[in-house]
Amino acid sequence: MTPIDCLIKEGKRHSITIDPVDHCIKTDSSLKAHIGDEQKHEKYDRVLADMGMDITFFKKLREKPNFIFSTQPGPWLTANFKAIVALLNNLIENYDCNRGLSGTYALMNDRFTFTGLKKAFNEFTLANGLKTLHLTEKRFIEHHEGLAYSNTIMEEKTTQRILSIFNLGAELTKASQKSLHEFEDFIHHCPHDKKENAIRIDDLIPHEINVSKLYESLRQIFTEKAVVDLESICKNSNPQEDWGKFWTTVNSKILKTEIGKADDLLNDFVLAVEDVEKLADRLASYTNHDRTKPISLVNIIDSESGQHACVQYSFDKTSSAQESGLSYNIRNHQTHSYENKPITWEKVREMAKKRLTAGPSYTLKYFLRAAANTYFLVDSTLSVKETKHDAEISILHEKLIGIPYPWVSLRQNPNKSPSDEVPPIDTFISLYSPHHHIEQNKAIAEFFAG
Repeated sequence: MTPIDCLIKEGKRHSITIDPVDHCIKTDSSLKAHIGDEQKHEKYDRVLADMGMDITFFKKLREKPNFIFSTQPGPWLTANFKAIVALLNNLIENYDCNRGLSGTYALMNDRFTFTGLKKAFNEFTLANGLKTLHLTEKRFIEHHEGLAYSNTIMEEKTTQRILSIFNLGAELTKASQKSLHEFEDFIHHCPHDKKENAIRIDDLIPHEINVSKLYESLRQIFTEKAVVDLESICKNSNPQEDWGKFWTTVNSKILKTEIGKADDLLNDFVLAVEDVEKLADRLASYTNHDRTKPISLVNIIDSESGQHACVQYSFDKTSSAQESGLSYNIRNHQTHSYENKPITWEKVREMAKKRLTAGPSYTLKYFLRAAANTYFLVDSTLSVKETKHDAEISILHEKLIGIPYPWVSLRQNPNKSPSDEVPPIDTFISLYSPHHHIEQNKAIAEFFAG
């Protein structure tokens, strides 16, 4: 039996109780127990060595725990994002952590797409009863699909569309503070005809809505700060910014938090690989990967096309276009076909030094984060919606290390029944709701009391 086989067997006997529903650490006592586990770092070192990684690199990172929230750039303009950033900041203040690494990050080198859970990053809902608006049109998405966020230039048309959404939202919210007659008059005189790059009032307000009820609802939840923030976005936007920079600027201002680039450390993870063939072999073993198929190792930014692409390792060298077994696929947007390009590990390392990778593939990336003593904060309303990749890393981590993966979350938000006074948590106006602010503070207090 190999040392890693022993480790897997040992892991099955280890026990630290974390919420079984979604594997998240949801109390301060559970977090302290997880951080204080005396065996985990030795286990990480054994797995890292088995994978052909530089152990000393990770030892330098994990002298203290790191607390991070990291996700795709896009509109984080809802109460659930505000709550997780608030918990993060509380953890940083209350724990002796690595403050150089802890914080909020955006994945600027990640792949631009609006599929799966990423659909939320193309949606904006101002308030209860109003339509959810798409921030970009289908043409823009199709044209930029597969690019890195940092290579996705907003273009003037897309920026104008987004700003028209925020501007109309500000104007409608302000109008609700006037008389009902003036509110109805405002809606009547707003553009109803389709104009290029602009949102119509009919795109925002459902045709069958009770205008009087909408008026009362907006009056109930009105805050001057919401209008100020919406107008500020419109005044301080650069129409030629890339998608990542645009939203990082907006989110940083509204959530009042500094947002860094997650890709810097992820590129360093790539540089910590000492033996790529060993890495591929062990990762395949850990995940029961079918070796007749290539295994994903690293995501890169193709220098010619700007596309986000996945470097894969083929175990069957006879069918590989390169002796190294490494290659990646690039999409031809004109023919909609894919071209397979060979690449060497030396080239991948060179790209990592230039910050032109998006870090290791999903499962590997999250395991390496844990090995670096990183506690990864997740949105409490999404933490129960595990993707197959989330489930895979949770299972793999517990199998290898014997304790749950270090996801950290508040307990699920209790606001199931929004009303005129309590906007749904996925609306923009929820950011400013006194009710949500109270619930957020209560949930954070419960976390530290638990």
